[in-house]
Amino acid sequence: MLAALLTAGAARLEWPVAGDLTLQAGIVLLLVFCMHTHALPAPAPPSDAVAQPSLGRRLWVLLIPFGLVLLVVYVVESTVSAWSAVYLRQTLTASLAVAPLAYAAYQAGTVIGRAAADRLVQKLGAVAVVRTAALLAAGALAALAAAPSWPFAVLAAGAVGLGASVLAPLCLASAARLSPTASEAVLARLNLFNYVGVVTGGALSGLLGSTGHFRLAYALPATLVILVPAAARHFTRPSNSARMESLPQTL
Repeated sequence: MLAALLTAGAARLEWPVAGDLTLQAGIVLLLVFCMHTHALPAPAPPSDAVAQPSLGRRLWVLLIPFGLVLLVVYVVESTVSAWSAVYLRQTLTASLAVAPLAYAAYQAGTVIGRAAADRLVQKLGAVAVVRTAALLAAGALAALAAAPSWPFAVLAAGAVGLGASVLAPLCLASAARLSPTASEAVLARLNLFNYVGVVTGGALSGLLGSTGHFRLAYALPATLVILVPAAARHFTRPSNSARMESLPQTL
């Protein structure tokens, strides 16, 4: 958010790009010098007596709904973060000082959404939160695609961040519960869908934008997000018996 606002301010003051990047690099260095180290607990020595659970085929099947949701989320993330400024500039004819504001609004929505996610899940349940967030993100993406002017697009981008931001954490948390004894391996496999989503979203949006169809670049992810509520029923905390059934037989 800060970087986007600094970029907008630098464009407003007609600073050279090199000066803006130098200022942001200075902020990063300041953050580096302010960091503190923390001691981590020593890892347990490896033991041949305890067999490490492996991911069986059944668990891979159970991961598919979460992986597809995560893929869609990162398609949206890549599309908004990589191309929203270009969209405002080229399609909505916004000035250089205004173009970064859509990304700033998206990040602001992301912060608010993730800060409120835990409390919403406690009150409404994960299924209701996933369905509501997905519908909000889909509607906001459609509004972004049809935005008549840049202020409307900035508000829509903020709403996209508000809705899409809660899906990835809930997706990872729910997937990790499938096999608590192998949660790190589960999350590592699930992150493969992140990379596919980022590459797909960025490449597809850039391709459509280069042909002058940036509005379509935001309309297509909206149609994908509409499918997310169909997977919402998987975002429940499984019972102990269900967990045991999902564990592969390793011994």
